[in-house]
Amino acid sequence: MIHPPDGLPDGAPKGLVDVWMPNAPTAASHAKAMLGHAIEHHAVGIVVWGLLLGVLIGFAIWFWRDWRGRVLRWQIRRLQHLLRRHPDQVPEPLGAALTWALSKYFQPRYFKASSALDRRALSPDWRTLVMRLDILRFGPKAAHEDWFALLRAMQECSRRNATAAATAQVNRMPHS
Repeated sequence: MIHPPDGLPDGAPKGLVDVWMPNAPTAASHAKAMLGHAIEHHAVGIVVWGLLLGVLIGFAIWFWRDWRGRVLRWQIRRLQHLLRRHPDQVPEPLGAALTWALSKYFQPRYFKASSALDRRALSPDWRTLVMRLDILRFGPKAAHEDWFALLRAMQECSRRNATAAATAQVNRMPHS
């Protein structure tokens, strides 16, 4: 084998090992090949999983914006269902459970401290509803319709508060 007078070109193999095992491809070419393969064979799955991830993120944002209100409304619906299912039972446990749910809604627990409903810190509409709750709990025996009316009013009040909080948050944002 006769070599050229100036030596071998830069891209030429230097020996038998270079011919038998060429240089490894770069990381960029590996990534390009893997991405091309994934798109070619799994495009539908990637789109479906991407859409599911988007929906999951959207649901998490939607839930996080008023998660305390949503939990309170879920607990109120559960108590309404319990009252419909067992109309013959005394609704006192329902009043205690509702007071507990309200205390969690208005005052989150920090460092495992006990929480109670601070009636003085409530807004006027909630204060009225909590006074009605106290009358139903500790006053003369009330009809189930009174309890249902109170529960519906609390659900509506929690929705109004969530809407008012969102509106206030939008109004606080600086406008350009």
